[in-house]
Formats: sequence, C-alpha cells, structure tokens
Amino acid sequence: MSYDPKAVIPERNRQILQMRKEGVQRIEVARRFKLSPSRIEQIEKKDAVDKATAERRARLREAIRSADDPDRMWPIKDLLDAIGLTRVPKRSLSYRFRACGQRWLCLRELMNMAPDAPTEWPKHMMSPLLRVRGVGKKGFWCMVNGLTGSDLGPHCNREWQERLIKVKEHYQR
Repeated sequence: MSYDPKAVIPERNRQILQMRKEGVQRIEVARRFKLSPSRIEQIEKKDAVDKATAERRARLREAIRSADDPDRMWPIKDLLDAIGLTRVPKRSLSYRFRACGQRWLCLRELMNMAPDAPTEWPKHMMSPLLRVRGVGKKGFWCMVNGLTGSDLGPHCNREWQERLIKVKEHYQR
C-alpha cells in the first residue's frame, strides 16, 4: 500500500480540529501528532478562514439567486468569490478588470467569457477567459464548474446553460 499525503493530511487535520473542539490543549495535540503548537494554530486558523469563506460564498450565492438578474452589477470580487474561483485565476481576473478600470461586473458578462469568441486573428476563435494571463485551463474549468454547480436563479441558470452547450462543444476534456 502506498502513502498518499493528499489523503492522510486532511484526515489528520480533521482529527486535530476535533480534538481542539473537545478542549484538548494545543500542546497535547501537537505532541500526539508530532507537530509544533504553532502548526496546530495554523491549522485552526485555516479552518476558521475556510468556514468564513464558505459562509460568505453561500450568502453571495443566495443574493445572486434572489436577484436572478444576469444584468445586475456586482462588485467583481463578490462575483468571483460567489462562483468559487481558486486564488490564482481570481487574482488574474481581478487584476485584468482593475487594469481596465472596471470595479463592477454583471453575471452575463462573466458568463460570456467562457464560450469561444473571435480573436484579432482571422478565422481564429478562443474563449476570452483563456486570453486572460494567469487563468489557464484549470482556472477556465474552475469557473465553468463554479457556474454550473451554483444555483444562480432560474433565469440566470437558463442563461448559463445556453453558454455551457457552446463551451462543451469546443472544450471537451
């Protein structure tokens, strides 16, 4: 049997957090797992940040779902957080919009970045999202999956499904 740290570490961290929740002192938890007390504190802080991020994302998604308006303007950071973009593509898109002087974005405009669109080269099509430096394939699929997995409201979901068909036609994995 091989050692897979990607599977072992989350389970270890879950056990650490459970022990701390039960009131076990940080120093005792650190000894049990052969870690420093400061590493235990880091794990606790990351868990708190992850929980706060998940709660914020849920509130933002609920606001988008309630509005159910693809043309409503949202702060860019809120919109990118709501769909659950990972750190690098979120930072790249934020920088791109900020460089253009844009602080607000509608869901329709974000959705339109996924399907192919004409480029400056004749007869060449490419997703505007993939043209943003730093987004890459992982960021592209993170956004596509985020929009697909989010309940954005009936009208917004319908809008996204129309675009998703085009995305799937051109970008089968």
